Order: sequence, then structure tokens, then C-alpha cells
Amino acid sequence: MQANISSLFMRLQQVPLVRLVQSTLQKLFPFALFGSVIAAFRKTVLDDEGFINNVFNVPAWFPYYHAVNAYAQTLTQLTLGILAILSAYYMAMLTAKKPYHYEAGITAALAFIVLLNPHRNPRLALPSFSGMTPFGIHGLLLGLLFGYLIGWFWNWLAKRQKRHMHQEKVTSATSGVILVLGAAFLINVSLSVVAKQFNISTSSFSVSGLASQGSFLMTLLGSIGTSMLRWFGLTGFFDFDSSFTSGAANSNLMYALEHHSPWHVPYPFTEETLYDSFGIYAGVGGGLALIVALWLFTRDKRTLQISALASGPAFFGSSEALLIGLPVLLNPLYLIPFVLAPAVNVIIAAGLVALKVIPPAIYPVPIGTPGPLIGFIGSGGNIATFVFGFGLFVLDVLIYMPFVKLDNKMKATRTSES
Repeated sequence: MQANISSLFMRLQQVPLVRLVQSTLQKLFPFALFGSVIAAFRKTVLDDEGFINNVFNVPAWFPYYHAVNAYAQTLTQLTLGILAILSAYYMAMLTAKKPYHYEAGITAALAFIVLLNPHRNPRLALPSFSGMTPFGIHGLLLGLLFGYLIGWFWNWLAKRQKRHMHQEKVTSATSGVILVLGAAFLINVSLSVVAKQFNISTSSFSVSGLASQGSFLMTLLGSIGTSMLRWFGLTGFFDFDSSFTSGAANSNLMYALEHHSPWHVPYPFTEETLYDSFGIYAGVGGGLALIVALWLFTRDKRTLQISALASGPAFFGSSEALLIGLPVLLNPLYLIPFVLAPAVNVIIAAGLVALKVIPPAIYPVPIGTPGPLIGFIGSGGNIATFVFGFGLFVLDVLIYMPFVKLDNKMKATRTSES
């Protein structure tokens, strides 16, 4: 059976589209790594509500604190904030064949900006569950698909030129650029008109509110849906920001402050008490557990290097480098553990909360708090929660273990065949 599963994943990774996606993500890794390091530093050290900032009172001794914070925020936008645009560029360039691969990449990037320009079309920039920008990592899937489409358009243009050898390449390239940019602009305007005419606004659409009423089932489904969407490079239903500001979270906090205890709160099974505190204990999709599993069970030098570089920012909640560098996003091999690990954590945590083994984690935590400390701090420093959380982390590593070993086997097979 294991041989059949390995063969299936091998065939999936040989699909041209999958190979193009993985090649594109590899080219995005330097931007994702630099951006995730800066983002982790900014939100933990420079943000007023950051984890390290709250521990060491950084503004009191860090010179030019506000200027550095603003500069770091700009750097984050210039790296992580343009990942979807870069994905469109590289995907189109890798899809298109010579002589138009560079023209395809540049056209795809420009057309992607025109198509989803939020200033021109702020209401329908991209269907999103939390209002995130379509140009960052949450627009990655759309950028990849758009780049793939533009790459095939330029392949068609190249074939057409071969049939008309008398036509100059410059004329064909100019016509292609004008056609793609014009189409993107028309689609953008059309969406704006439709949104205004029918009063549609996808950016305000949110299903996370369904899970904020304290329902275990909705929280579990929201956790699974969030992991799946994040694996596709989209915004999930849940987007942890450490604020714990939903209606149920506020009710829990008020009850705890009134009774001086996190026990017996009215909503013990919310996004904040389960997913934010335990579902992402090892990071989004259990990313930190994957890093440990890689350190323990793989010998591939490139994989170990990427996991080592990405471990620092991932520990503080900036997992972009890890998800893109390996890659985990859109990698069929890691879909199951990426979804399973957070879901298992949520189920076990809910069971222990229901049995009164641990209290719900209902107190807000600083931004950038490492995943292993969120539940501990959110429960008011409950020792059982800390010990239980470590057990969850070990379980997440075990969930990833067979997939890492399978990845090793597939790489060894590819090496022997080449």
C-alpha cells in the first residue's frame, strides 16, 4: 500500500502544472524569507502590542523606535506584500516559451495589478474572509493561476507568429501587451460597475462569525477550512491576531474578570479558546512540528537549510518562508498533515476543556507570541495547559513523520532515476 501511495504522489508531482507551481514557489523563497524575518521582528519587537516589546519595554531603550518600525513595515510590504504579483510574474515566465517568456512575466505582473487594483475597484478586489490584500501571500493562488493563463496566451502568440513569419516580433509583443492589459482593465471596470449596481461587497464577507458563538462543531469546521484555504494560498476563515475581540471572547473575558478565574466561562469552545490557542500551537498547519520532523527524519541538505532559515520567523508566527520554501503550499504530499494536525489539536483540546482538565484560554496575548505559549498565557499561566501543549506538539511531529519519510523516499527515487 505504501508503494502505491508513493507512486501516486510521484505521479502528482510530475504533473506539469504542479512542477511549474513548485518552481515558481522556489523563486519566491528569498522574498518570503526576508519578508518573514522583518515581519516577525516588527510585530514582536516594534509593535506596541508585540510579545518581546511587552517583556522588555523596547521603546524605552531602542533609539529611533517609531522610525525603524515604519521602515520595517515598508520593507514587509515590499516583500511579503507583493508575493502574489511575483507569483504571477514567475508563473507566466516559466509557462511561456521563448522568445516571449520575459514579456509574459512582465505582462502578467502588470495585468495582475490592473485587474485587482484596490483603488480602482476597492469592493471586489478579491473574495476574502478578512479583508487581506490580494497582492500578498493570501492572493498567491490567484497570482499563480493568472500567470499560468498569461503564459499560455504568450505561447499561443508565439505559435501565431510562426505562421506569419513576415510579422515582426516587436509588433506581436506590443499587440500582446496591449491586449492583456486592456482586457484586465475592462474586467476591473466591469466588476466595479456590477458591485456598485447590485451593492455587492466580497471584502466584507466573513464566515468566521459563525464560529464565534461558542460552537465546537463550527470551530472545528472553521479550523479545517482555514487550514485548507491556507494550503491553497488563500485567506482562511480564522486569522489569528491575538486580540480575542469576538463577542464570545469578550463575554468569556468579562466572566473571568468578574469571577477571577478562567474556569466555567460561558463559551469554552470558540476560535480563540481552541484554534488560536491550540490549533496553531505548532504554527499554521503545524509548521513548527514539520520543521522538527524534518530535522529528525531527513538528510536532504537543501530541505534542512530551508527549514533552519525559516524556523526563527515561524516560531514567532511568520510562516511565509516555511510554507513557500519547502514548499508546503499546493504540495499534494503535505495537504493531509497540514489540515490534520490543527484539527486533531482542536479536538483533543476541546475534550480536555470539557473534562475540566485544563481551563479555556480566554485572556488576550501579545502579538507575535510563540505558538507554544499562547494557550499557556491565555489560560492565565495554567501549568497543566503548558504540559498538555507540549504533548500536542509531539503528536503533531508524529503526524508529519510518515509524510516526511515518504518525501525522503520520493527524492531518493528521483535521484536514482536521474
